[in-house]
Amino acid sequence: METLVREHTPARPSAFHALEQAKSTLWVPYLAEVLGTFGLVFAGCGAIVINSVSGGQITHVGVGLVFGLVITVMIYAFGHLSGAHLNPAVTLAFGLVRHFPLRRVVGYWIAQLVGAVFAALCLRLLFGNVAALGTTLPAGSGGAWQSFGLEVLLTFFLMLVIMAMATDTRAVGQAAALAIGATVGLEALFAGPISGASMNPARSLGPALVSFTWTDQWVYLVAPFVGAIAAAYTYRWLRDAQQMQASVQTDDTALDTLSTHTISKRTPMTDTITPVPSTFLLPYRVLFLCTHNSSRSQMAEGLLRARGGPDFQAFSAGTHPRQVHPLAIRVMAELGIDISERAGHSAKGVETFADQPPMNLVVTVCDEAAEECPYFPNAQRQVHWGFPNPSAVAGTEEERLAVFRHVRDLIAARLNAFVDGHELSSVPKGRQEARMQQRIRTEGEGQ
Repeated sequence: METLVREHTPARPSAFHALEQAKSTLWVPYLAEVLGTFGLVFAGCGAIVINSVSGGQITHVGVGLVFGLVITVMIYAFGHLSGAHLNPAVTLAFGLVRHFPLRRVVGYWIAQLVGAVFAALCLRLLFGNVAALGTTLPAGSGGAWQSFGLEVLLTFFLMLVIMAMATDTRAVGQAAALAIGATVGLEALFAGPISGASMNPARSLGPALVSFTWTDQWVYLVAPFVGAIAAAYTYRWLRDAQQMQASVQTDDTALDTLSTHTISKRTPMTDTITPVPSTFLLPYRVLFLCTHNSSRSQMAEGLLRARGGPDFQAFSAGTHPRQVHPLAIRVMAELGIDISERAGHSAKGVETFADQPPMNLVVTVCDEAAEECPYFPNAQRQVHWGFPNPSAVAGTEEERLAVFRHVRDLIAARLNAFVDGHELSSVPKGRQEARMQQRIRTEGEGQ
């Protein structure tokens, strides 16, 4: 098979300027975190303040519902921009289990704290220092340690729900915001009278700083981190265990075929039968994942289908699929590869592949510096190949086409190296032997 090569024309400087312009929008997730956390504190803590001012008109149940609803709304509003963490404990937990770049954790913390402080300042300007601006305080008979234990458990279960809904492709979708918001509301309803049900260091620290309330605030600065980190690792362990079980079942199926699927291996010195699992002879299944399944993953799928031949089955999907980008279709057509709808290509959601046989390899092609890359559980191995998002680039049509060509060529170069065996660790053991045995059998049958 020939290597995918096109006649290279130096990219116009304006195209690379456009790429730099796209990188300059990296502040967008941080601003989204500022606004989202502002909305959370302003509405949630505002409900506590207004409940005090109005003589209990909102009630404790109303306060709990406000917190749950505002979380849901903020996730819908900003989830596609920043992931809508709105919580330093969630951000750190994501980072530790490799679902978020650690280098961006501190920036998110600053953004979340800024949003919380500004919201508390607005409440103080509007209502004065009423109800300590909604600052969380231990109120149970067990004191600070009782609230600490409760906050750890509350955050633990909240983070489990977040991990399931926000990182696992079997559960992502419109229901994620509802599930997370419902969890916050539920926990606020039953635990609010004891610990305040913070589960969020920014939500507690913002009002505490503005109202000058320091009593037992260590509880709300430590407990959420403990609970969130424990939950993130617990969920990852559960997911890895499930993935290992699926892999073992696949191996058992392959072993069951040994007695009926064997290949004769004849050599000048011996005449032996060497069994090879039939699954080794199947095409190597590769799934390319990104957010919208509109450009990078679609181009990667088309390139691997053209480059890999019958040895590979290529697929692509996204967590929030859109239509295939027309400029991606155009630059692929320049190589003679059709990824339009008439060729059977369309944007697909990850749920399409959740119940299919496991993928041998899942490749996330999102830009890790600017996006949150999805996780696909039904895979033997997942790796990350980061490429800039050409769809985010502004400019003239020619400038945008140049950027799409640049990203296409980056993907093609990576795939050429992969197919040529420069990344042998991604290929299952025994595959080369199986191919050789299959070739020997074919040649033997032809004699």
